[in-house]
Order: sequence, then C-alpha cells, then structure tokens
Amino acid sequence: MKSLCIVGNSHLGALAKSVPYKVLSDLQINVDFWGVAGKDFPNIKTSKATLISPNPKYSLLVSNGKFENVNLEKFDVIWFHACHIEIFKFCKRMTDSLLSTTGLSQSFRESFVEEEIVFWWGNLVFFDLYNAVSSYISKKSVFLTVHPLYSENYLNQCGENELSVSYIEFFESILAKVTSFISRYCGENEVVFIEQPLPTVVGKIFTADVYSKNSVKLATDNKPHPETDYVHMNEKYGHLLWAEVLDNISPFLDGKQTKSKAFL
Repeated sequence: MKSLCIVGNSHLGALAKSVPYKVLSDLQINVDFWGVAGKDFPNIKTSKATLISPNPKYSLLVSNGKFENVNLEKFDVIWFHACHIEIFKFCKRMTDSLLSTTGLSQSFRESFVEEEIVFWWGNLVFFDLYNAVSSYISKKSVFLTVHPLYSENYLNQCGENELSVSYIEFFESILAKVTSFISRYCGENEVVFIEQPLPTVVGKIFTADVYSKNSVKLATDNKPHPETDYVHMNEKYGHLLWAEVLDNISPFLDGKQTKSKAFL
C-alpha cells in the first residue's frame, strides 16, 4: 500500500467530504489528513520532516485521532492543499492598486506585478514550510493545490452586482501571471502543481456558486459555513480536485493508471 498525507488548513473540508475511497482502494492508497485552521496555520513549526501543530487537539480531530504532529517522511505522497496560498486576495489587491493609479506605462505595470508576485510568494507560510521539509522528503511525490477563487457569492456580499470588463481583464492577466509563476516554481522544485479545475471557474475569475454552497467546516461534524461564505468549497469541488490529483499520481504508483473520473 502507498501512503498519502494531505496537509492544509480549513479548506481540507472539501477534500475530506469527498474522499474517493473505492478509487483509492483500487489504487492501494491509504490517505490521512493533517492540518490546522485559520490563524493557527502560520504558527506551524517544523523539526526535520515533522510538522508541529500549534493546536494539537484540532490536528488530532483533523487526522481522526492519529497525529498531533505529523512526520511527512513516513508518507509516499504528500499533498499540500490551500495552505494560505490566497491567489484571489493577491490578484484583487494588485488589480485595485494598479487601476487606481494613473499615468503608469504597461511595461512598468508588468514589471511591478512580477516583482510583487516574487515578494508575495517568498513570504507565504507554504514557502517556509516546504523549504524546511523539502530536503527530508521525496520531491517527486509532492503535490500542490492552492486556495480556490472566491465564489460568485463574493459579489453579493460586497454589494457589487458586477465588475467592469476592464477590471476582469486586468485581474485575469494578473491571475495568469501568478499561475505561471507557481507552475514554474513547482517545476523547478519537482512539485506537481494542480490548477483549479476549469469546470468550476465562471466569469474568468470566480468559482461557480454550486461548488461553494453548503460547504462544511473542518473537524466539526459537518457544521456548515454561514451562507455569506464565499471562500470555502463543498464536496462537489472536492470531487473534481481529487480527480485532477489522482490523474497525476499515476507515475508514483509503479505504472498503475488511475481511473479517477469514474467516481464523479
């Protein structure tokens, strides 16, 4: 049997609710979850390949009583999910800043965005965690998925009916640069980067509401997020993300080919 550990924050809820147990059984993969939510996540410490929880009781709940702290070296495949890589928030900040400033040339804007992406990435919690443990784990067995784009409900909660075409186009161009940067970084570090499943994206920069409604909080016996939530996704989203990842796990399974689409 191969072992898979999924490390993340509150966004693990979508994956935990949609585990494709039959597919994993056919592939002979055991899966474990580990993480902490919210403000606790940046306080994770490391010791060699071990992630040390700032909230051991919560991490025990997430891992079904298995781990307060988790030694990643003991797993064949490690999947980092979300981990405070908030792409939408970064793209929105950059879009708002640059569109509100007049007199900037296109070349200056592009250079500024590229520099900000590098700075943003280098200050992420994930960047520090991965750098701390990478020498102790097999880089060829590491997967990364990031925070999903905000759902359409974001517009309702912010009192905006729609965004201008120019705003969306500018946001989309920054999003493409961020995605390209992450893909390049992962390629250079032998991490498999899985982008947000395309069928979940609407209006170029949002996640469709159907993938966000009725999302549940992690480690709370299916307690739902409030209806105003536009950040967390549900098990429908989780199913699609599982499919994307399992389709890319094949090279690590001694030649076995996945059939992950079958469970959707």
